Amino acid sequence: MKRSPFLGRWSITEMELWDNETIHELLPAELVITEDGRGTMRFIVVTCWLDVHSAPDSEPASLHFGWNGDDDGHPSSGEGRVELQDPDHLVGEIEFDRGDCSGFKAVRVR
Repeated sequence: MKRSPFLGRWSITEMELWDNETIHELLPAELVITEDGRGTMRFIVVTCWLDVHSAPDSEPASLHFGWNGDDDGHPSSGEGRVELQDPDHLVGEIEFDRGDCSGFKAVRVR
């Protein structure tokens, strides 16, 4: 079975709705994708637990995810997607149910 190019830890470097100082305010903003089809994402006061779904043979390579989490002490959920730009860079979008939607960029953490 081919190893997904998305697996691992990614540092979120940019988000459309918030500046870099804000997204890293409490902890480093990051996205983590694990081999079991799960993952986590955090930025500002948001923590997300991901259920990841691959898009086989998509071009460019992409993943879609549903998420549940916490937004500053309030239950939150939504969906998102990421696309691989090259082996070490991705772009994505995270949507909050009945709320904000923000694009983001990330770089692989080695």
